[in-house]
Amino acid sequence: MFSQSQDTREPQISLPLPYLQGEASEALPRVLRGKDIITFVVLITLFMPAIPNIYRSGTIAFLYWIVGALVWTVPSNAVMRWLYLRIQRLGYVIWGVHVAGRRWGMLSLFSIWLAGIFATTVLLQSTILPLLHLFPNWFLAPIYQALCMVVVLALATVFCFLRLRLLFSLLGVLTIIYCALFLSLGLAGVLWLLRGHASAVPLVWPPLSAVEFKFSELFGPVLWALVGGEALALMVREIKGTAESVRKETRMIWVGSAIVLCCYLAATFGTVVVVPLNTYTFPRSVVIPALNSVFGENIFGDVLIFLLFLCRVGTSVILLLSFSRLAYRMACIRIMPERFARKNRSGIPYNAIIAQAIVIFCTFLVLYTLLPSLHVFSVRPVLLLDMLFSVLQAIALIVWLVAMLQVFLFVIIALTGELRGESTAEGRTPKREALVLLGLAILGCLTALTGIATSLTHSWVSPWVPMPHWFFLVTGITLLLGILGLLTADIPYVSAAVSELRRLHQREVELRARLQDAYNEQRVLVQQQQELIADVDRLYRENARAALTDPVTGLPNHRAVLNRLDRDIQESKQRHEQLGFLFVDIDHFKQINDRWGHLAGDAVLREVGQRLQQGVGENNFVGRYGGEEFAVIVWNVDMQQVAEIAERLRWAIASRPFQWNVEAEAAATEISLSASFGVAVCPVHGSEAKTLIQYADSAMYRAKNSGRNRVCIADEDERAIHMALSTSERFETVDERTTQALLAVTSVRDPYLYVHSRRVMILADAIAVEMKRPADEVRLLQLAALFHDIGKVGIPDSILHKPGPLTDEEWKMMRRHAELGSQILAQAGGIFVLVAGIVRAHHERWDGKGYPDGLVREEIPFPARILAVADAYDAMTFPRVCRKSVSSHEACQEIVRCAGSQFDPAVVQAFLFVMRTASPQVIQRLHSVTAGYGTLQNG
Repeated sequence: MFSQSQDTREPQISLPLPYLQGEASEALPRVLRGKDIITFVVLITLFMPAIPNIYRSGTIAFLYWIVGALVWTVPSNAVMRWLYLRIQRLGYVIWGVHVAGRRWGMLSLFSIWLAGIFATTVLLQSTILPLLHLFPNWFLAPIYQALCMVVVLALATVFCFLRLRLLFSLLGVLTIIYCALFLSLGLAGVLWLLRGHASAVPLVWPPLSAVEFKFSELFGPVLWALVGGEALALMVREIKGTAESVRKETRMIWVGSAIVLCCYLAATFGTVVVVPLNTYTFPRSVVIPALNSVFGENIFGDVLIFLLFLCRVGTSVILLLSFSRLAYRMACIRIMPERFARKNRSGIPYNAIIAQAIVIFCTFLVLYTLLPSLHVFSVRPVLLLDMLFSVLQAIALIVWLVAMLQVFLFVIIALTGELRGESTAEGRTPKREALVLLGLAILGCLTALTGIATSLTHSWVSPWVPMPHWFFLVTGITLLLGILGLLTADIPYVSAAVSELRRLHQREVELRARLQDAYNEQRVLVQQQQELIADVDRLYRENARAALTDPVTGLPNHRAVLNRLDRDIQESKQRHEQLGFLFVDIDHFKQINDRWGHLAGDAVLREVGQRLQQGVGENNFVGRYGGEEFAVIVWNVDMQQVAEIAERLRWAIASRPFQWNVEAEAAATEISLSASFGVAVCPVHGSEAKTLIQYADSAMYRAKNSGRNRVCIADEDERAIHMALSTSERFETVDERTTQALLAVTSVRDPYLYVHSRRVMILADAIAVEMKRPADEVRLLQLAALFHDIGKVGIPDSILHKPGPLTDEEWKMMRRHAELGSQILAQAGGIFVLVAGIVRAHHERWDGKGYPDGLVREEIPFPARILAVADAYDAMTFPRVCRKSVSSHEACQEIVRCAGSQFDPAVVQAFLFVMRTASPQVIQRLHSVTAGYGTLQNG
């Protein structure tokens, strides 16, 4: 479930909601820093129109600001900062749904989004208040006021399309100007007193009864002036740096909140000292006259009003930007249409910003049409904007507090679960910190409830909207919004589910078409492969019919080699001596023929034959096996001695170039030579000529694939291949060249697949032996292990070697390899028809969730169950360039965890026993294959 580390580990989440995926891949640029957080908090929280509302209480206003900061700013900052660190990788969207469930999570998202809509609408309305002071006759009718707000909204939308780094630099300048305006009010009060004027409001403490009454009346406006900074949760994933950096940077919210409180206290002080109570007809006429009274109208006239206008535009930009991120996150996880998740080259989600702006436009268009028609405001049209402004402030505050109340409740649920020990150890908050946060979250809930109650029961503009009208108007609109949220909370989920079904259906249609095309291509490939195998077989049989002496080299030919090998094997058995058999293949022989001609090629064959004869002496045998291949038989040698002889012969060939004279009088041309050696020993690798040739031939192929010009000794893998083919009673006549051709295809296509398949064969064989499976089944399992990934020859390299995670489409393509491999093996015929069924089923799961056929439990062939465990273990532990490996212990733990779901529990038990009691022979074979992979990479 939910977990979060204390340092830099990413949280892990597991939800029963299939559409909550893919959000991490839609990351926005992380460019925000500590100073940008201060800009965000200050600009979104400071609200100049709040000063006239609060200053009416006189000197007690200072206490209101401090109490408001203690009961709201402190708990909200502490709780939200804890939440920032929890959701910085997942986002609030997934976290909220996880904690509260789908329905309440969606309702919480609706509340937060709706709060942003109303808050932005109110701030847009406050933006045009300075313009009304400059041009009082321009905005007499609500329609003109609405048109002005449209222009401001369009301006804010344009600013949102700037690069985030540049935008916050501009907003930082506006923040400094805005704070300076607040502080200038405090300076005005100080200068007013220093000039000898008396304070407009006596600086004395009022009676306690008055304090209590005023506090109930003004608690709502105080909270409205302090909320806003919580919206940083919507942009916390854009803070630059690691998790530890985010932990440090988010401390700046306290600095921003302290700046906000200082600005409010300074502005309140200046207003209380300079402006007498009840002097002006409406609060919006208080702040500007206060500055003009001290500094003069010539200094703070139109410039001051214009600066206020710019600052409010900056606040609107902040709100529009942050809440458009909510629409973007919801689109990323397909709760909203995916087009809202589109970004431009600068990483700006332009569709989400435009959609948010359109919704805000429709909101205030409806409000400016609907509310005036209710005739609840018995005021002149010139004051209608102020009435709407106050009503919308109260509604926006209530919606915001409802949204924050849900956030606090979600945090309480999460912390309570941690205190009960329901979270993982690494994601658990320290107990003392959790208790403090729990207390602050409860305090935040109580403050939010108090703010909602006081906003409903006390009119913010009582002279113009009496209490009964205020209560019914605000309560009615709020309840209407709540009912709307309850009714529509599931609509995004249902819409996302329908869209997902349509998308999956379309992908299924496309996949079927692609599979048909791939099948047709595969048929062509198999046909070409069969033709290639037929050509190889024809050439082999033609060479077998050749005379005993090779006409080019003068050495014994293929038939003579076979006869001599049969005779020497029988003699070695009688003499109880070991016999070494070497397969020698000249490297790049075709290039020699192509470059210097066949005459040069014939000369090279003769030269190599002579060097081999000189290297082994008269008592041993050298013959031309066919083409550029030679066979060498050496007597009375063990494994080490025959390897030394092969290495000496390899050096004799590669140590000096061959001097080729095209014409007798022309200068000689140097031709570099090298050869690949495959070595087998009788009776170690078998006591028949055919067996030794197969071992040596297979070892020679490994030498070729490992980079050429080297010696490879046949190991137990070649023996396993031979036993799987030659001892099957049903397929005695199978052509083993098919096996070598398929292995060569795998090796050339991807050396990792070649070595991985050999390691899987060793592990699967050990598990099958431990489980005492029948011998015929073990032989089939060995072949299936060797070719279980042959279908990946049809997977593009861009997917097969991709260093990062695969997309859904790429996973669909990757999962085709089991079917493709089955088709290739079935086309090969013979015993491979049985092997094809095992290869097809090796990715089926015990619980039926595998692919391609969704087989369950015993429906899966037993060899395929063994192969699945061996394949998974080696894939986790065997290193690759594009993926890190894990330790054997970690891999075993993962396999145990998946027993009963992905793997057969009985096979897992046998596998664990094999890993605990692995014989030295098994370990040596695994190390030998791994070392061969290192040689292959270096070569």
